[in-house]
Parts: sequence; structure tokens; C-alpha cells
Amino acid sequence: MDCCNISIKAENYRKGLIYGEINDMEWFALVHKDQNVNGINPESLRSGQGRVMKLCVFKDSIEEEGDPKKLIFKTSRYIFAEYDKRWEVFNAKYYDIIFDLVNYLEKRYSFRIIKGALWNPHEYP
Repeated sequence: MDCCNISIKAENYRKGLIYGEINDMEWFALVHKDQNVNGINPESLRSGQGRVMKLCVFKDSIEEEGDPKKLIFKTSRYIFAEYDKRWEVFNAKYYDIIFDLVNYLEKRYSFRIIKGALWNPHEYP
């Protein structure tokens, strides 16, 4: 995660919904506790074994248009990546950012708290 500033703004552990920011973009994801065949493979970013089931990386833009006395706002949403069982949108220019985000989510949500101790089920089954 060298190139990215990842932060989490909101999350719902029960449902696995997470919302955050990465660099100057926003993202939301649905992350399962266990790996699933419909998830994003964190090594290749292809559909396969992974915890991240849905992912959207986007940026909203709000611009003023027209006469200053009659404010008109134009809202645009630029989607850089969208995954829902398969890639709907994938801008290869942002590959490193998407790769870092998927791996961050995989690592963050693979840890479990057991009796006050941190345990990674993949290191010590």
C-alpha cells in the first residue's frame, strides 16, 4: 500500500458494508467474513476466491452553472471501478489503487478477535 491513503469513514460489521476514501476518491464495499467464489481474488483482481464481494471506487463532482442569480448545480459521478460478482467497470489506469484497496480490505477483515487476542486464521489454522 505504497501509493494510497486509505481511510474508513463508516462500517456496519453485521452486514459487511464499508465506506471510505482512497486518495481523492471515495469507495464502498461489501466484505464477507469468509472467502467466496464470487469475490475478488486479491492476487489477480479476477473473479475467484476472495472476501470482497462488491466494490465501487468513484468521485463525485459538483459544479455551478449559469447565472449567479439562478444557481444551477451539475452533479457528476465518475466511476473508476465497479465489481458485483464480475467487473462492470475497471479503469486500468487505476489498477494500483484498486489492487491496494482490495488487499487492504482482505487483510483487515481476515483477522478475528478471540478472547482478547488477535488471531489470523490463515497463519495459524
